[in-house]
Amino acid sequence: MIEYHRLRDPRSTKCQLQVVAYRTALAILAGCAACSGEGTAQEISPEAPSSGKDDIVITAQRIAGSAVGAVDPTATLDQAAIQALGATDLKTLLERLKALTTSASGGDPVYLLNGRRMSSMNELYSLPQEAMEKIEVLPESEAARFGFPATVRVMNFITKKTFRAVKYQQATGTTTEGGGETNYVEVTAARIDGPRRATLTMSHLRLNPILQSERAIVPDPDTLYALGGNIAGVGGGSIDPALDALVGNPVTIAAVPNDPASRRTLAGYVSGAGVPAVTDVGRYRSLQQRSDRISVDGTVAAPIGKSMSGALNLSMEAQRNTGLNGLAPARLSVPGGLACCPLPVMSCSTAICPTRCSGSGTRA
Repeated sequence: MIEYHRLRDPRSTKCQLQVVAYRTALAILAGCAACSGEGTAQEISPEAPSSGKDDIVITAQRIAGSAVGAVDPTATLDQAAIQALGATDLKTLLERLKALTTSASGGDPVYLLNGRRMSSMNELYSLPQEAMEKIEVLPESEAARFGFPATVRVMNFITKKTFRAVKYQQATGTTTEGGGETNYVEVTAARIDGPRRATLTMSHLRLNPILQSERAIVPDPDTLYALGGNIAGVGGGSIDPALDALVGNPVTIAAVPNDPASRRTLAGYVSGAGVPAVTDVGRYRSLQQRSDRISVDGTVAAPIGKSMSGALNLSMEAQRNTGLNGLAPARLSVPGGLACCPLPVMSCSTAICPTRCSGSGTRA
């Protein structure tokens, strides 16, 4: 804000006092002379006030980049006030100033950089908050001067004339149940030389996966899965009357024995009769995929002539997601009469065929 001060020159005051004293002495002498002739005293006319021609007027120069016009700003934040907010970046700073910058109608503010409109918010977000010398918050009536509707407030960010900085930021997070850790690293280099500025920001965000086995999730009983495999009768019927006789009741499903030699005998299927094998496939299925994202943002700004400025923004982003969808199931029909299988025609449900024999309908 421009301030005006009017100061009176002390030398002029001294000179005026001497003139008044001289005129007063002459008036007294004239009054004495009149008293001798007329016997009455004449009134002395008061001294005329000074014309003010000797006053000194001091004016201040406008701060470079300021957007203050005829109306005073609603608020002005200097470097100490900005640092007192404790924000680590400009996005956080804007959130903490929201109560001050929100208009009476509840609208978000518009933003200026050094008193001028920006091509995008990347010009502002790419600068560290340490590069800001002052922030001006203008009332809604000033928004029309910059081409905005007169229903929002204006925030003007004034940068330092000269600034050099390299900023490193790292953040780490985790979950209470384990897995899904978050790692974020950001490096920003900024340089400001008067109206010219250049910034470069590189960041990497990693989200670690969360496996189903890391959470208390029970396998779906309707979609049981076994690495060794289960054998079921065709059409839901009994697998083999001979196996029913050994067990003492009809057997519609049985687990494949782990011992390869037991798979060749009917008695090897008795222990797993009616009790299907179940394998927890949680370690093969991701609830949250692993995600890696790399971002690079660069901004170069410079004046074009005396009344224009230009800015070039470049952005690049690469993202990769990897995860596990579980093991693929398979259902095979195994014909009977094979030397390696003592059972008749059956249905095999597994990811790996339980039989190691070769032949039609089997998988080696």
